[in-house]
Amino acid sequence: MNPHTYSPQSLTIRDYARVLWRRRWTILAAALVGLLAGVAVTLKEGAAYTASAQVLVGIGQPPQGANQRVAPDRLNQTQAELAETPRVAQRTLAAAGVSDVVLEDFLAESKVTANPETDILMFSVTDRRAARASALATQYAREFIAARRTIDKGDYVRQVGNAFLLAPADAAAQTEPEATRNLILGLALGLILGIVLAFIREAVDPRLRSSAAILERVGLPLLGRFPKASGLRLTQRRRAGARTDRLTMLDEPDGRDAEPYRMLRTNVDLFNIEHGARTIMVTSAERREGKSTTVANLAIALAHSGRRVVLVDLDLRRPELDRLFEIEGRAGAADEVFGRVTLEDALVPIEIDPAHGLRQAGAVPVGRLEVLPAGPMPSNHGEYFASEQLRALLGRLKERADLVLVDGPPLVDTGDGIVAAAEVDAIAVVAAVDEAREPVLSELRRVLHTCRAVKLGVILTEVPREDTYATSPIGDAPFQASTQVSRPNGSNGSVQHLHGSESAR
Repeated sequence: MNPHTYSPQSLTIRDYARVLWRRRWTILAAALVGLLAGVAVTLKEGAAYTASAQVLVGIGQPPQGANQRVAPDRLNQTQAELAETPRVAQRTLAAAGVSDVVLEDFLAESKVTANPETDILMFSVTDRRAARASALATQYAREFIAARRTIDKGDYVRQVGNAFLLAPADAAAQTEPEATRNLILGLALGLILGIVLAFIREAVDPRLRSSAAILERVGLPLLGRFPKASGLRLTQRRRAGARTDRLTMLDEPDGRDAEPYRMLRTNVDLFNIEHGARTIMVTSAERREGKSTTVANLAIALAHSGRRVVLVDLDLRRPELDRLFEIEGRAGAADEVFGRVTLEDALVPIEIDPAHGLRQAGAVPVGRLEVLPAGPMPSNHGEYFASEQLRALLGRLKERADLVLVDGPPLVDTGDGIVAAAEVDAIAVVAAVDEAREPVLSELRRVLHTCRAVKLGVILTEVPREDTYATSPIGDAPFQASTQVSRPNGSNGSVQHLHGSESAR
């Protein structure tokens, strides 16, 4: 098991079940391989037929001077073992005219069974040809009867009784291949192999897959967490032609999926009480962790609370806000920084009233939200982020808004994020639980340690729905972590956690 995901003290049946579900395709693939192996063995074995003949053995006279007869079941077992001697088997092959079967193979493919409840011996022979199996079984029984008469000049027969061919072998029945047995055995072995491989893959997987492990690795408190969308809901949205990374706070501001964003807004406010940060950059370690969708919905939620909010896209290598707000082709921050447009021309006011849908508007009924898209990517990223013009732009945005949210570049992928972090007051980090890898998070923690901005906390996305809040190491309440305040300790930007008594509900 991944040591960063589970600890021996907390390992439960549910943890094992999660691993099996997460690695279900590995298990299914191994089961399919086992099933195919069973099919291959079945086809390779070929057909085999078994025929049986019956011999009735009588009870003879005890030797002269003997006071007690030998037990019948012992006599029958003795005769069964006598029949399986190489001498009887060799006589059978010779009498049947079979020359392509060696003695050892015949003994391996034949069996004489003594029934302790009766005086009948069963002679069974298996062969690739049904007719020959019947002929060999019948001849085997006859040669046993003849062999008994040659032992000790007939004295043995007088002691154990005579033997008669009760029933010669009739039509042979097909006994191989045992398709059902082979398929079940192959499937079972495949499942076992798949489960073993699943746990081996889990052990070597660098992804943490645990909210608690991510928070511990990054060293920051929890700001919010967003469950992974179910496959059914994603499929329904794709069929309807809707975006899967939608702006929930615009599309369904009163829906179930909007509640985590309102809770995130509350937590950001509580965390920011002491610091009073006016510019907050939402970033991540790598791309595709959901930071753009998260910061866009957070901006809308803050505007719904009656505040003036400006949302700036500084992720120049992969801008997303223009697509999310459907304002592609507009001038942006890069144009303003290099003097190609004015700030008023670059800012796009967004109507956030759900009754009016998503459109540009001059007046916003609840608070105010303006979006500043990234604009064309400059040729020199380092010069752009280190420019006095960008610093001045953020300063002007602070003057016209209560809060400036920045969709920042990833901190680990490129150096843009580190430079951009120097221009903001606070940082919030988005991490996708399913994709968070231990080496990346360790590097993220190192980078955060070098940033002077206040580190507010971690926003978790793609949280498995079975990873309930009750399993959170921070407490049973969904956002109890927001009672921890991040305070810079000295000039190195490290974080202290102060536990308060406020509730973030």
